[in-house]
Amino acid sequence: VAAAAANLLGDWYLCGVRGAGLRGAALATAASLVLYCGLQMLVLHNKGVLPPLAAFRRLPTKKVATDMASYCGPYSFAMFTRVAGVMLVTSFAARVGALPLAAHQILMAVCYFLAACGEPLGQAAQAMVPRILGGRDGRREAFRFATVLGQVCCCAALLLGTAAAGVLKWGPGLFAASLEVQAALQELAPMMFGVLFFSSVNVVIDGLLLGLKDLKGITSLVCLSSSAQLACLFLFGLPGKFGLAGVWVAMLARLVAW
Repeated sequence: VAAAAANLLGDWYLCGVRGAGLRGAALATAASLVLYCGLQMLVLHNKGVLPPLAAFRRLPTKKVATDMASYCGPYSFAMFTRVAGVMLVTSFAARVGALPLAAHQILMAVCYFLAACGEPLGQAAQAMVPRILGGRDGRREAFRFATVLGQVCCCAALLLGTAAAGVLKWGPGLFAASLEVQAALQELAPMMFGVLFFSSVNVVIDGLLLGLKDLKGITSLVCLSSSAQLACLFLFGLPGKFGLAGVWVAMLARLVAW
């Protein structure tokens, strides 16, 4: 909260008062991230879990390094492919034109803003599944937990998808003054329902797979979903075909495949 408040105040002062534009916005964001990192380290220090500086000069043991690599390796690959996929769809949107690119950036902002609302469900799955599995009759209890979490997730996904489609269909003027950009947002509003729905479901699937430490499953799903996205980008997203709608078909295809 403190970091977000600092970001907002920095944007207001640097952009609104000083007129620094994009440079001011970037500076405010960077300052808020530095503040966030410092506050996190302070909390860890107060809880007694922040390692001393001398610990960073010691190399980890072979077992620790191997365990970290076996866990971080597949998940790092998954995160890299997702970020690369976002960069790729943005590059395809830029090829369609300047106004479609502006609409694409708004769609991405709405998508990530609303998708973040489903993150707590995925974090709950990641944190609670290992503890449940370690208890008595862990497999059965984990199945029950996943069932309840799935029901809650579907309700949240429907709500977030409806919110995304509604705000883009009936409130495009909140995001852009250009009538062409507003028309593009309204055109893609129904598709954004599917994007937010499957994105919210995927967050919970991620959490469950990480909680189960099914890293092979994650790697397989990454390869499948990335292949679906690439295929749809070249089938529908190239200039002269389906425009910005084709780009977002590829984004939806990745989420559905996952």
